[in-house]
Amino acid sequence: WIDLSFNQLEEVPAVRPTLSTLAPRPQRLLRALTCWRQVLAAYVKLSVIYLHANRIRKLSSASALAELPNLRSLTLHGNPCEQTKNYKMLVYGMFKQIKSLDFSTITVIDREKTASFYARYLKIKEERKSNKD
Repeated sequence: WIDLSFNQLEEVPAVRPTLSTLAPRPQRLLRALTCWRQVLAAYVKLSVIYLHANRIRKLSSASALAELPNLRSLTLHGNPCEQTKNYKMLVYGMFKQIKSLDFSTITVIDREKTASFYARYLKIKEERKSNKD
């Protein structure tokens, strides 16, 4: 697992450092990163990622992490993106594999509600994109 909470992270990196380049003090060096998504997405065995209390504005910034097959727990609370309308349902839809969000267990009822909501959300998003083109 990796804890990147309280780091003021907000953007996506253009480089992919290895964890060995961040040793022996990964927390200190990670605090200096302003970009984080691609760095974490490279570590497919990550199962827990704490990103709470940063400056992540857009939920879409975390989308690359949705492809981590072993991700089971994610924290994003305390970020500006938490104020997004339907925040939890959007995260549940984006991260189908996680079991816990912001230290709360995701229930079967949460998943059932999310399924239809997220399908409608994606459809509307695609329609808006088509109309712009």
